Amino acid sequence: MRRSWVCGILLCCVMMGYGAEGDEELLNSLSAQPESMRYITPDKTDKKPLDYAHLFGKPTIEWKDIAKTKSGVFISIGANLLPILRTDTTTPAIYNGIYPISGGFDVKLGYMYFSNPFVGFRVYGEYGRSYANDIYGSSGYERTYEIEMYNAGVSIVLDTNLGQKYDHMLSVIVDLAYVPHIGFVSKWDHTNANGVQTSGEDRFIGGNKVALGLGFGYVFRSKHRFELMLKRLTDVRSGKDSFISTNSNPIIFQQILSMTFGYVYVF
Repeated sequence: MRRSWVCGILLCCVMMGYGAEGDEELLNSLSAQPESMRYITPDKTDKKPLDYAHLFGKPTIEWKDIAKTKSGVFISIGANLLPILRTDTTTPAIYNGIYPISGGFDVKLGYMYFSNPFVGFRVYGEYGRSYANDIYGSSGYERTYEIEMYNAGVSIVLDTNLGQKYDHMLSVIVDLAYVPHIGFVSKWDHTNANGVQTSGEDRFIGGNKVALGLGFGYVFRSKHRFELMLKRLTDVRSGKDSFISTNSNPIIFQQILSMTFGYVYVF
């Protein structure tokens, strides 16, 4: 009995010695492996749990900051086309019934206010001037037209964003303007077969009209706008235009259609 107990104790000591020696060999083999081969516990201290409630929602946007950026004093510089339609039953056919399309420039200065990124209002003053030349008849008649307008207007501006960053937006503008002044200058020159040159000039001043406008635009980073604006004035002016020497013919301006493409910057 005593002998078996002693043998058991010796056997346990041998196994413990072998186990310690095996662990030491395992540690030595791991230390001999390169750094990339070792198992490293990942560091989760910098990782944040997913916000499942807003996982598929839009990022937080400070609407007041965007509206404030889009608001302010603005200036617009553009190019315009200004066709004028006319009816005249007494003027000879060689003078045509439609004035040529005139081209020129357009300048606006005003203030724009947005209460949110999508709906805004603006008030402005506008000045536009355009020119056109026309050669008519078969005897060297040439005319130069100048049109000058200034007005004050108010617009409703509706923007919609493209994407989530609000860097690109499309715009629709509904405009109402009061036109106190429309100046029309008609100058003609004629050189006859003997080389004698004659010229003349007629001026008409009209106004106190209302113009309706509709525009479309593209907005880049809130400050930059590119706009195409269409306006119409009806029953503008009636008067006389001296086409040849003192021969005056009645003319009636039925409507003015203006098209302006401009760049707007908001300060």
